[in-house]
Order: sequence, then C-alpha cells, then structure tokens
Amino acid sequence: MINTNLLTGSPDLFLFNSLNTTRQALGLPLLTNPAVVIPASSPQFFGNFTQAFGNLFRPSAPNYSIGVTFSFPFRNRTAKANLAGAKIQEHQLDAQVRGQENTVLVDVRNAVQAVETDRQRVVIAQQARENAEIQLEGERKLYENGKSTTFLLFQRENELTNARNNEIRAQTDYEKAIADLQRVTATAFRANNIQVKSPLEP
Repeated sequence: MINTNLLTGSPDLFLFNSLNTTRQALGLPLLTNPAVVIPASSPQFFGNFTQAFGNLFRPSAPNYSIGVTFSFPFRNRTAKANLAGAKIQEHQLDAQVRGQENTVLVDVRNAVQAVETDRQRVVIAQQARENAEIQLEGERKLYENGKSTTFLLFQRENELTNARNNEIRAQTDYEKAIADLQRVTATAFRANNIQVKSPLEP
C-alpha cells in the first residue's frame, strides 16, 4: 500500500494548523494529519496506448467486446414512385412533341396544297379572262359590221367583267395561300425582307 499525506501542499493546510493551535490552547488533543491509503495496483494498468491496447487481450482483463455493423439499403418506395412519375412525364412530353410535330407537318402540307391549288386557279382565271377579251373583241367586230346585236355585245362585256373579277379573286386567294405557307414555315419575315431588331440593339 502507498501512504500519502493528504494535506501536504494543500490549500487546507493553513486551516488544519489553525485548528490544532486552537485545540492546544484549550487543552484538547491535537488532530493528526489524515493519510490516504492507495492499494497497490497491477503494473499493467499503467502505461501508454500500446500498454492499454495490450491489456485488452490479457487474461486478467477478459471483459472486452467486438462488434461489426452492416447496413443494407432497403428499397426506397418514395424514390421509386418519383422515378415512375418522372418517366410518365417524359413519355407525356414526348407524345406532346410528336403531336406538335405532326400538327406542323399537316399544316405545312395543307398550306403547300392550297398554294398549288390557288396557283392553278389563277392560271385558269387568266386564261378565262383572255378568252373573254378575245370573244368581246370578236363580238365588237361583228356588231360594227351589223352581224351582231347590242344584247350579245353587252353579254360579252359582262362575261369579261366576271372573268376579270374571278381572276382578281383567284390572285388574292393565291397571295393569301402564300402568306399562310410563310406563316407555318416561319419564313414570312425573310420572304418579305423584314428585319426585327431587339430594343437593346442600337
């Protein structure tokens, strides 16, 4: 055992000496300095990290435990549902894109067909107007030679007027068809040499 003086170098040493002085003046027995007895310990309980680590495997210290933790990720239902929802949205967006592309193709085809149809109408109307002019000119010559009547002359003039109106209508429809084709193909500005500047441009 190791006997050590408790009050040696202690802040309470002054108080201890004062008590003994008082007890001496009163004729009382003096107090003895208490001692602390520390039982002798085995040398393996003192040392550095190597000594402490070696103590784990000594028979005198058999109380140790070793544990291993394994973590397995289980199926995340929330993430799986989010993934399924994202895939559904992707399919929907693809279907919308394909639908819009088909709509654009149909619009372009219809516009091209309308342009061709109206172009043919213009050609036919021009030919009809030219024929009406020839017939009116022939009718005038007959009328001047007394071989036709005023009624027939007026009829030829009305036919020419109608032919000219049909030609104008066909030409207008043709111009509209061209404008519609430029709209669906996004070439209206380029075809008409129109440039749109940004407000930020000088």
